[in-house]
Amino acid sequence: LSREPLVQVSFNYVRATQRVWQFGSITGAPLDLETSFAKNDFSFQFIDSGDTLRGIVVYDSRIFQRSFVEAWYRNFLVLLSGVVADPETRISELPLIPQAELDLTLRAWNDTQAEFPRDQCAHTLFEQQVAMSPNAIAIRYADQQLSYAQLNERAEQLAVRLRNHGVMPETLVAVCMPRSLDMVVSLLAILKAGGAYLALDPEQPAARMAQMLQDASPLLMLTQKLSTASHPDFRNTRIRLEDCQVSDRQLIEHPAQAPQPHNLAYCLYTSGSTGIPKGVAVSHQAIVARLSWMQATYRLGPGDRVMQKTALGFDVSVWEFFWTLSTGACLCIPSDDEVRDIDRLIGRLIAEQITFAHFTPSVLSLVLDNADFLKHNVLRFLVSGGETLPVALFEAAMRVMAGRFHNRYGPTEAAINATCWIDAPSDAETTSIGRPIANTRIYILDDHLNPVPIGVTGQIHIAGVGLARGYLHRPHLTAERFVPDPFGEPGSRMYRSGDLARYRPDGNLEFLGRIDQQVKIRGNRIELGEIESALQRCMGIRDVVVVARDETVDRHLVAYLVAQKMGAPPTADALRAELRQRLPDYMVPAAYVFLPALPLNANGKADRTALSAADFSRAPSASVYTAPRCAMESLIAEIWQEVLALDRVGIHDNFFALGGHSLLATRLISRLRLVSSAPIQVRDVFFSPTIAELALRLGGDAETPATRPAITPRPRSTRTAVVVED
Repeated sequence: LSREPLVQVSFNYVRATQRVWQFGSITGAPLDLETSFAKNDFSFQFIDSGDTLRGIVVYDSRIFQRSFVEAWYRNFLVLLSGVVADPETRISELPLIPQAELDLTLRAWNDTQAEFPRDQCAHTLFEQQVAMSPNAIAIRYADQQLSYAQLNERAEQLAVRLRNHGVMPETLVAVCMPRSLDMVVSLLAILKAGGAYLALDPEQPAARMAQMLQDASPLLMLTQKLSTASHPDFRNTRIRLEDCQVSDRQLIEHPAQAPQPHNLAYCLYTSGSTGIPKGVAVSHQAIVARLSWMQATYRLGPGDRVMQKTALGFDVSVWEFFWTLSTGACLCIPSDDEVRDIDRLIGRLIAEQITFAHFTPSVLSLVLDNADFLKHNVLRFLVSGGETLPVALFEAAMRVMAGRFHNRYGPTEAAINATCWIDAPSDAETTSIGRPIANTRIYILDDHLNPVPIGVTGQIHIAGVGLARGYLHRPHLTAERFVPDPFGEPGSRMYRSGDLARYRPDGNLEFLGRIDQQVKIRGNRIELGEIESALQRCMGIRDVVVVARDETVDRHLVAYLVAQKMGAPPTADALRAELRQRLPDYMVPAAYVFLPALPLNANGKADRTALSAADFSRAPSASVYTAPRCAMESLIAEIWQEVLALDRVGIHDNFFALGGHSLLATRLISRLRLVSSAPIQVRDVFFSPTIAELALRLGGDAETPATRPAITPRPRSTRTAVVVED
């Protein structure tokens, strides 16, 4: 399981039954000598004197701490005692951890039981708040807003229609619409009607949404008139919210079947290793348990405003919606354009006086580098999660938030969050994902489901009431990943996350990566196998391996391909175009490298390690290199090279063909705004993806010599920028 660098270890066993040796007139005896340096990283010497066995450990103090070595030695003694007690025991079943340490890791650090409203559902928490503060503003979007009473009335009205269409407990209803008040109304109405919502992102490719709809088989789909063009074919009933008039209240309502806490509340699809997304089914009880922990931790109230910036298809959106609306706080929804543009998003954060927000580390680095945010920040709490948090970014966040910054971890299968780093020291040398939250247990286990010692890498296993019910319509996969909990009460389960971690001596967890080919790109969970499956369906491709590369600026995907022997191989641009018909943008590789054959390891499988370490150049666009012709083009080219980590770009190269994506487009615009007074938005990069087109859009003149300034510089801020590698 270990992902640590390899170390040199030596083992030496010496039989020394004789205490004294006689060499003629010379008598010799063993002499203990102090060892002042380590010849190897870790050395063991065992001296067998017949009646005793003495052990000596010599280690490199630059690599290992004394506390770790002492703990390891205690584990070794437990192992030896187990061997002596029962020599016939399988090695995998031998004891390794002292009982006191087992009690600490399995029980004391998992003593998280806390009361929460077990008889409630996610929407009933909202209804309780409606009764308490009906006139308080519940949600704001653009220049529109709804009070708690108004939101409840609209949701009740739609719920009547849904029940008349047959929605009841365990019924799935798809929601596919952009950010809006209607989106929130739809979610509440589905739950009020007794059903569960299936979250669909209208910006995803229609083919991918069609896969989800076919797999989930929802009874209905809720949409908006203006967004139906992006929807896939749906044979069942489609309801457009604009058609739901007040007259619907005159409909004869079918008897409602109220959902119970164990009933399904929502289904979110995640990337699947087989090429097919898999739906994670989560109950009301799991949500309520999570929201109860959040409220006990952060004490959200009527004076708070929460930014709802996460797409509906990702689990962070669940707490953004339902936690906010269960506490009397106001949910502020930025537009899709604002979410794509970091400067506009921060402008909305400031204008709405947001007091609680969540950002992935990739976006957080941009937020903390914004002078307006640093000047007008009124956040009570700032949280991060979704990908590894770099130490420099953690330090910057702690400085800005004065300790009111938390790093959280949790897969979709554990209902949003499983751990939180709350008591983080400001001078931490490495970041942590913290401890298990309320009503959650975390076990770090080996391949045989045995606990591993403190400081040793193992797989994260999650248990508790927050677990999902399993994968929708996938009983075999559910049984494989949701297994009996050997340390819990009879009948309890735990989820095998596939994430690697180790316990620190203080009980906090350190995240160490994955055991499989799942990766996180800008907070999005991706199975590389799904991308490989999509590429193998492309014409002209015989074999493919996709790896995630960590460069100085950005983590991105690289596809290594072997072309069919017959015919010309497809171009990188053609592959991108075909993949965008099947996969969301964040799953489309940034670079495509054709090889005669894939390197193989000793088992005859593709050697991903060799590919990850190999040098490569991002595939250029089909255009021939053309140098900048004016000051504006030179400026944009310089910023492109910085953002994309390239040595040279031509004015006809396509930003997205060179590996650009929406987050890098946001960085590009932020850099341009620092030095140019020309108005520019993130969407300009999508409409004008080449330097020549973008320069023309900004008023550049190709006839103007490159040495002549063509822009009005904007005064630079005197702040110290926070530069972080994602």
